[in-house]
Amino acid sequence: MVNSVTATADPLQTLRAIDREMVNLRKEYAARKAAKKDYEARMARLNKKKREAEESLKKLIETDEATAKKLRYRLYENKAVQVLLSGFLGGSVKDLVPIFDAERLPRYPAVESIVDGGEPTSSLNLLDELAAVGILEKKVYERFVCCPSCGRHSGVFIRFKCPSCGSIDLESKTLLEHLYCGTVHEYEDFMAEDRLICPKCKQNLSQEGVDYRPVGTFNRCKACRKQFEHPVEKFACRNCEIEFTAKEAYFHDVHVYSLEPKLVNEVESVVGIPLFKTALETLGFKVELLGSMVGASGVSHSFTITATKDGKSVAIDLAESDKEVDETPVLAFYAKFIDIKPAGGVLVAMPGLSQKARSFAASFMQTQKIRCVEGRNVSEALDRFKNIVGSIL
Repeated sequence: MVNSVTATADPLQTLRAIDREMVNLRKEYAARKAAKKDYEARMARLNKKKREAEESLKKLIETDEATAKKLRYRLYENKAVQVLLSGFLGGSVKDLVPIFDAERLPRYPAVESIVDGGEPTSSLNLLDELAAVGILEKKVYERFVCCPSCGRHSGVFIRFKCPSCGSIDLESKTLLEHLYCGTVHEYEDFMAEDRLICPKCKQNLSQEGVDYRPVGTFNRCKACRKQFEHPVEKFACRNCEIEFTAKEAYFHDVHVYSLEPKLVNEVESVVGIPLFKTALETLGFKVELLGSMVGASGVSHSFTITATKDGKSVAIDLAESDKEVDETPVLAFYAKFIDIKPAGGVLVAMPGLSQKARSFAASFMQTQKIRCVEGRNVSEALDRFKNIVGSIL
């Protein structure tokens, strides 16, 4: 049976390809190898293409759990992902909160330190992939205003301008009212050294709400001296030397990432699986995570790992529990094994089997090519697995 990930284009590869196109296009424009109009049109098409790809992936994950799981397991093979997820599980990482460098670019140092090359873009893409398949949860942390011309936010500043002459040389003034005589003047007009004195009746003002009260603020343009309530708000890009409004801008969201609570158990169970995969590959096996085999009954059975070598297949399941692994996964593994009849099988149990489960395992291990490996943790189970995996076939 062909799974839906391989039957169609891999959605993660599609997103990666679009991201590469966008990066290359920005480099072209920055190097003045692409005209502004052409750049904007091509970037608009890529943004639309990316949104469609993200929506397609989201729909796929929501409606096809088997495919979603397959995509997650592919990412679990990434060594950087293994280290990152181990940090979440161990408590050394709780939330991945961005810091901002001198160019106001978001950085995730904890991820950059474990990703090959340490590139900020590669680190961010990896986090977005983990979020896209549901391993990480992401929430908006900050929203940047980006220039509609160059697409960057690092050189964008907000400008408050005079609605009459357009100058940015403005001052904001506060008005006070003397409650006794009713005079209203600017705050500065009440100042007399370190005290407030009414400019009209000369009384001392000592208590706000009793002697006086603020009645509002206004803005004044130093260039044309016009007064107004609200200045005109615009954005300016220092890189392009252009001004634009919020309607003309586009926005870039920066996120904080955390481990998806619903997947904690899955992550705990698979964070060491790639290590078992590597051990098998070292011995010359061709390995597939979450592999499946069709049995004599015609039913397709899934295993944590399937491996083949010299035309012979091996089925491997990993079973974990908080205390002891009971007989349920042992019996399930045995039922799948006798239907597909591979050359060998291994059940890895962590932190170990219960006495009842061990008795069940011993009863069928004598007649079938099945081994049970127990370990208190991934490291111990892996060492024991390496010792017996070479003699499975």
